[in-house]
Amino acid sequence: MMTRILNLLKAYKIVEQEEPNAQLIVMGTGNYEREARKLAKELKLKDAYFPGHISEGRI
Repeated sequence: MMTRILNLLKAYKIVEQEEPNAQLIVMGTGNYEREARKLAKELKLKDAYFPGHISEGRI
């Protein structure tokens, strides 16, 4: 799962360059969260959000 999230962030960097209004919302918590936030910062992602756990009713 970790690799998929990190690959998603790397792919989103390309999307962000092509589509300036794009946004990425990564919901949930887990072992990947710290690494994902760190990579998002390293990649200087502008509109990648990590709101944490969101109940199914709020999605």
